Amino acid sequence: TVYSDLLLDRASHAGYDLELTIDRTIQDIVETELALGVANFEAKSGSVVVVEPRTGELLALANFPTYNPNAPSGSVAARRNRAVTDRFEPGSTVKVFTVAAAIDEGTMDPEDEFDCERGVMKVGEDDVIRDTSIHSMLSVTKILTYSSNIGTAKIGMTLGREGLYRAFRRFGFGAETGLGLPGETAGRLSHFGRWYELDAVTISFGQGFSANAVQLAYAMAAVANGGLLMEPLLVKRVKDELGHVVEERLPRVKR
Repeated sequence: TVYSDLLLDRASHAGYDLELTIDRTIQDIVETELALGVANFEAKSGSVVVVEPRTGELLALANFPTYNPNAPSGSVAARRNRAVTDRFEPGSTVKVFTVAAAIDEGTMDPEDEFDCERGVMKVGEDDVIRDTSIHSMLSVTKILTYSSNIGTAKIGMTLGREGLYRAFRRFGFGAETGLGLPGETAGRLSHFGRWYELDAVTISFGQGFSANAVQLAYAMAAVANGGLLMEPLLVKRVKDELGHVVEERLPRVKR
């Protein structure tokens, strides 16, 4: 009896409970709609990340294809948490960050207009960037409305290379989010000192660097939260076997 009692560590046997920020209703909706979206667009895979901008709470995270953790058979790729492990060029989604940075730094006024050169702009001796539609003078709002690469590039130029790089780093690109999930990629945002002339232009509209879906979601949440980037929050509380709170994590502004 004494021997068996010594073997039984009741605290470790019971373990702690983790109270997550995940909203089961939102998570269920996200998983269903993601599967439908991948099927409808005949995509190979997809991820969805849902964040509460004011607190940084992760409300849902889903990947497709997925798997049953109680029976983790099948493709190894299906077991990858793509929202944190996979990086991609975020493209036009980052135009809002370029605009936000220029407004914040005062390098342009929201009422300013930029010449979008009827859809074609030469960069250096050999490179050209294009818009999908032809426009001349566009306001900042219209540049976002029409998703103008040229207009965004010119807004980025007002910041300069160092200013654009610093702004994107402040939004969280090029670094792990700190969410705590294994295998997270930091993405790739090279130092502005290594940018070519074309890089300095294309990075402003999301080409030439990479991010993961969680980084992008939290950066966009910072815009929705008045410019405050929150610490990602997944575990709200840790409780022991008696229900006592061992650890509590509260919303915290990262930058």
